[in-house]
Amino acid sequence: MIATDLIKKLAGPLGGVVGALLLGHAGYDPVICRTAAVAIWMALWWITEAVNIYFTGLLPVILFPLLGIAPMKAVAPMYMKDVLFLF
Repeated sequence: MIATDLIKKLAGPLGGVVGALLLGHAGYDPVICRTAAVAIWMALWWITEAVNIYFTGLLPVILFPLLGIAPMKAVAPMYMKDVLFLF
């Protein structure tokens, strides 16, 4: 049971890295590769339910500035939309 949880948690970051490397090898822009890596990471965690879905949804707030995809000033306002607070 514990090993399965660990595999699920590691599948997201590892899948993201593999996806970014494949896209980079295909000649895509590095920013696109990093963004795809975050999307793959999130998708794998959503599908496997490795971590709480609320934490998964906040990954872009953490990773986009760290990976140089977008500054925090551009990412954070997307989470402050009126409709998002409704849900």
